[in-house]
Amino acid sequence: MTIAIVLVNWNGWRDCVDCIDSVLGSDSPPLHIYLVDNDSADGSVQHLVDWCTNPVRAPEAKALPGALRYTDHASGQAIAFRLIDDLSAPAPLQPECRLSIINSGGNLGFAGGNNVGLRLGLRDGCDWFWLLNTDTVMRHDALSCLLARAQREPGIGITGSTLVYHGSPDRVQALAGELDLQSLTPSHLSEGLAVVDVPGDPAAIEAHMDYVVGASMFVPRAFVEQIGLMQEDYFLYYEELDWALRGKAHFKLAWAPDSIVWHKVGGSTSRGESRVSLFSLSLLYRNRIKFVARFFPERMTDAKLGLWRLVLFYCSRLMFREARIVASALFNARELIRQGQRS
Repeated sequence: MTIAIVLVNWNGWRDCVDCIDSVLGSDSPPLHIYLVDNDSADGSVQHLVDWCTNPVRAPEAKALPGALRYTDHASGQAIAFRLIDDLSAPAPLQPECRLSIINSGGNLGFAGGNNVGLRLGLRDGCDWFWLLNTDTVMRHDALSCLLARAQREPGIGITGSTLVYHGSPDRVQALAGELDLQSLTPSHLSEGLAVVDVPGDPAAIEAHMDYVVGASMFVPRAFVEQIGLMQEDYFLYYEELDWALRGKAHFKLAWAPDSIVWHKVGGSTSRGESRVSLFSLSLLYRNRIKFVARFFPERMTDAKLGLWRLVLFYCSRLMFREARIVASALFNARELIRQGQRS
């Protein structure tokens, strides 16, 4: 049994090193890391190749409770890796290879980057796939807890972790995701909950669960083969909800309470640039229209009214750039609806 861990990087090689460092220190079964670089401009690929050749343990920004870090790097042992520049060329896994660094050739977005890793993992015969954000650090047993929960009962399609704020390790970012059927907007379950108060019974959360938050999604090969890859036209936001709803008729969603993943939050989208944040905001509202057109077309009028209310809300707080972004999505709604219906 081989587990594929799929990481998608965009201008964040330092986070990648920290994430890989924690993954290699896990107590998991045999695994292979597929690190897809989405056309980074910070020299990420070369930095990562250099690190694999002469690995140095990533410094911890903050001591995290229960974290066990990979320590073999101290001996100077290199990580066995391969660099893939041509996705069309067959390059099956070698037994000693732990990491593939893939040049995607462009910024394919969240789903597009993950799909590159999923395709390679399927081709290489991997049995399980863990889609993990690069701005995360995992507890040493996070992966084994995911596997145990996913194997506990038949028919589980996507299993999620307990996501904890990296900067506030006593607080939960999300245990799962829920879709508000009135507003048609997704939200995180138990956000802000104290970690010590996290319920130990998955059923308590799974009863309200509509999707697994994209920072940590664990899926079996059968789910990918039957449901297909992630929908790429979102680029960012709503992909994980789309994937979960597509699989709803055939697979269950699950949550592994003891799979602890610390999330730095926003590491792949912000980089300290307000223009990127506004771009992300634009995708969020445009994708809401696409998503509703795809799954709840009869509720499109409600979705539009909700966005107009949001325009008024932003204007009332003198947030005119944000108001223009929402209004732009509404003015382009007809084309966005066509895009959603075509896919």
